[in-house]
Amino acid sequence: MGTRYTFKCNKCGYDVESTGDLDYGFHAVLRPYICNDCNIVTDAIVGIQGMEYPKEWIENPRGDEVPEFVLEEKDDFYTCEECNGKNLTIWNPKWRKCPKCGGRMKLDKSGMVICWD
Repeated sequence: MGTRYTFKCNKCGYDVESTGDLDYGFHAVLRPYICNDCNIVTDAIVGIQGMEYPKEWIENPRGDEVPEFVLEEKDDFYTCEECNGKNLTIWNPKWRKCPKCGGRMKLDKSGMVICWD
């Protein structure tokens, strides 16, 4: 089971529930990204059933490196939860830059913790 935490910007107050880094659930594998269209942090699906699949493999599969059941859901991979866009940049888990103002987002210890899958 994966976990989402609340992260809050120390400059503008923007907050978001996110895994904060690569996280594994029973079915989905998530990684946080910044959506360059929405200017939000979004957890995008990057894998299924414990396996992470690189974006290049999903977009241009060769041979049997990506199972058919994964390719059937490929439109859901590397996609913003809000706008369904694909214009994503990895949200660096060490810096956690705020997509709104460029400040630093930190774990909000008084925020929500959500178990997901």
